Amino acid sequence: MKSGVTVAIFIAVAIIAAGSYFWFSNVVSDDMEPVYCATDVQECPDGSFVGRNSNNNCEFFACPATNVNNQTNGTHGDPTSAFPSIVNIAGFAFSPSTVTINVGDSVQWENKDSASHTVTSDSGSELDSPTLSKNGVYSHTFTKAGTFAYHCTLHPGMKGTVIVK
Repeated sequence: MKSGVTVAIFIAVAIIAAGSYFWFSNVVSDDMEPVYCATDVQECPDGSFVGRNSNNNCEFFACPATNVNNQTNGTHGDPTSAFPSIVNIAGFAFSPSTVTINVGDSVQWENKDSASHTVTSDSGSELDSPTLSKNGVYSHTFTKAGTFAYHCTLHPGMKGTVIVK
């Protein structure tokens, strides 16, 4: 009878261990691990800033190309189209909260939150996104220099600034 109890205990422990393994492997999977990067923006040699590529692997967009006079043309390889600076919307915040770009450059906002957000000018109508649900994207090309403050109309404490040189 002692060996029967031992076998029953062994089977119970094995079932609990196997169940725990499968439960934890499904709850804590590799694809759920967040990627944490050291910073969300990178300063370029010309003094402008670029954001992270949206593939979330801590890589930045390329800095603007410079011409022979060392002047930035605000493009990424193709002189006819400006590359976007990326602003992530995550944790009920715009990141980076301040972006500096050149006239003609674009900024792209990507909502990584499960909550909906907007990108709306504090004054004027320069920025007026629709409500962005999770993974929603809004892009705007700035055609004049200035400082453009914005917020989320759904969460007024969320604020950001675009500085256009």
